[in-house]
Amino acid sequence: DYHFFKQIQVTDIDHVTPHHLYTERVAKFSLSDFNDMLSSQGMQIERVFGNYQLKEYHINDSPRMIILARKN
Repeated sequence: DYHFFKQIQVTDIDHVTPHHLYTERVAKFSLSDFNDMLSSQGMQIERVFGNYQLKEYHINDSPRMIILARKN
């Protein structure tokens, strides 16, 4: 409930033998969580994007959250 888990596998050039397997764990934060953390540091959210093409953020279907914030 509190993390995303992503597995990264590094293979040889023929993609046959796995050399390394990594599991990345990233904490899940909501926009409200980020707003609280940033405001406690004197920052204010100006824009929130939902992808690398800087399209509008939608909580249910954006693949990521990109935040533009400014120091007060």
